[in-house]
Amino acid sequence: MALSVIYTNGVIAAKDKFLLKDKILRFCELNAEEAFRMLLESGFGGGAETAANVYEYEKLVEAEEKAVDEFILEYAPSKEERAYLLSPRDFHNAKAIIKAAYLQSDAKKMLAPQGEIAIERLQACIQNGDFSSLEKEYPELVAACKDGLNALQADAVSGAATVILAMGAGRKAAAAIDEYLKNKKK
Repeated sequence: MALSVIYTNGVIAAKDKFLLKDKILRFCELNAEEAFRMLLESGFGGGAETAANVYEYEKLVEAEEKAVDEFILEYAPSKEERAYLLSPRDFHNAKAIIKAAYLQSDAKKMLAPQGEIAIERLQACIQNGDFSSLEKEYPELVAACKDGLNALQADAVSGAATVILAMGAGRKAAAAIDEYLKNKKK
């Protein structure tokens, strides 16, 4: 449900409490323990319920990302604006899945929180090499995935030359993603 922009801005102003204005300067002066304590006191990432000590800071960050996602899903004024905010994650996740396939490792540690496309759906498209369900939504994402998969397939044939191919495909994919996001803003 799209809410009014005025209401959404009011909610943002009310949530405007974590790392803004004078707090940023203060954080620069603190050691890790003090900064962690200040984040907990601000309620960042759910506070003490999320992380017990400074070494669990990643739990705070993950919880805060989840809260931001929920905020975007609830308050984005339109589907297009929600897609604008979440689609970069789809590009990141597609690259992570391709990298994991290339490295023969698990993509789980490389994935960002879900964007507009379910991670399972993205994985299936990449594994099967069938992007027909994504063509209308994200043609640039599809092109980037195909370039990445082509580089992976070339690895079996050309060995070390694949690094050069993959780098070129990565540059093309990054340029396509950049162009897509710039055009989305307009």
